[in-house]
Amino acid sequence: MTLKYGVVAALFLMQTLASPGIKPAGDVPNLSKRYFMIKPDGSGTKGKPWPEAKVQWCLDGVGSEGDEYEKLLQLVKDSWKLWQDAVAPYSSLQFEPSKSHGKPVCDDKDKDGEVLHIEFGGEQGSWADLGYAGKGQEHVLHLSPTATAALCAHELGHVFGLEHEHQKPAAWQEDSDESYSDTFPFRFYCANLADYDALKDRSDIADLCKDYNAATAAGFSAANWLPFRPSPRNYEIDAFVDLDSIMMYSSTSGSKNGKPVYLKQDESEISENEKPSMGDIRAIARLYPK
Repeated sequence: MTLKYGVVAALFLMQTLASPGIKPAGDVPNLSKRYFMIKPDGSGTKGKPWPEAKVQWCLDGVGSEGDEYEKLLQLVKDSWKLWQDAVAPYSSLQFEPSKSHGKPVCDDKDKDGEVLHIEFGGEQGSWADLGYAGKGQEHVLHLSPTATAALCAHELGHVFGLEHEHQKPAAWQEDSDESYSDTFPFRFYCANLADYDALKDRSDIADLCKDYNAATAAGFSAANWLPFRPSPRNYEIDAFVDLDSIMMYSSTSGSKNGKPVYLKQDESEISENEKPSMGDIRAIARLYPK
């Protein structure tokens, strides 16, 4: 998730995402050109494509047997299959255990920064490092005990180099008074975030709900929603919003008591996307061409 804008109201703060558009794909047949990702040429500093289009991984902290090990292993396999089935015709991306034989459990040989460590459990939620950081750097994917294959596939999207679709700057519309219009397709309810109540008495709560940098500095989960201003040196991004992207959050992600954090303008919920979209596929094809 990522922290960003929100705004003005006593009980909640509302925001909106701009209408999505579609552009023809060009080099990948029948795919929409919609993505928010690291630079395909590896010139960015916020993460790079994995060398030779290969992500090697190991399971960390779960032992080599037992229910937890089996659950995590199956979760990783199921989530990769969602990507593999989608991108195989268009991309050379590989995702494989760091060991060709035996169980894929991390050992000392996997500590050189070339291997993705997949962790499980705890109260941290699910998160992943963005792209490849370089030899000697940590690469971690952490999954919560309640993670599904779709959620794990979302986090794998980050590992491969994709950012949150709902955090594109073009997806957020500001009025001249720096508040958010209610005439766009989505509404954001900052007060429904799980950690809002712990911060609501702060004098700067309105800023925390509308400014990515302020929310990030405060450790507020709004930073996982609000748009940030990506440097063109680090990201490739277009102005279209892919509502089918697996990199979108559902309405109740990160919420308290199942209350929606954002809704469509007609107040219908945004469901969890359970597989990569055509836009996601194209992004992977650009990062890891066939």
